Amino acid sequence: MLLVYHPPFYQSQRGLLGHVLGGWTFSPIFTAGSGAPLFCVDNSGVPFEGYSGAQEFGAADNIFINTDANCLQTTKYTGGASVHYLADGTANIFANPSAVFNTLRPPILGIDNRSGGLGQFRGLPYWNMNLGIKKNFRVTERFSADASANFVNVLNHNQLLDPILSLQSPASFGQLSTEGTLPRTLEFGIRVSF
Repeated sequence: MLLVYHPPFYQSQRGLLGHVLGGWTFSPIFTAGSGAPLFCVDNSGVPFEGYSGAQEFGAADNIFINTDANCLQTTKYTGGASVHYLADGTANIFANPSAVFNTLRPPILGIDNRSGGLGQFRGLPYWNMNLGIKKNFRVTERFSADASANFVNVLNHNQLLDPILSLQSPASFGQLSTEGTLPRTLEFGIRVSF
């Protein structure tokens, strides 16, 4: 969502109060999403074969069905993705990653009549807000200046990147370790018109 707001007050900037309160522009940008679909990998393939940079679990390994980005759940996981801090201090999208890990296996040709499909797990929901503020200073009819400040991640909200669901270890399954947003940054600018 993008908004550009010019307050209608004191647009002519007459008088001391007009110069202080007139000429402002506010432009926030709010971004939000429900979370991308995640898929399982086994880290044994050529890098960059899949979105996650590893071979998808059961993909073309001459043992299981030749399919990308699938794992089969023996027990359906019904929880949503959210940040959980485990006893060892690590962040994870699952409250009990070992229990979820133990419900997964690759689809097996001749036994399973379908694969698990992409997106059995969803990534973290995300949101972020940026903000631009500009003030116009009108000195004369022909001479003016614009001062601006642009905030990236104005609320300094930490958004972690989705994990790679690697079936190598139950201990690291669903572990969150990378920050996906930049810390708050501020950029100033001045433009003079004459």
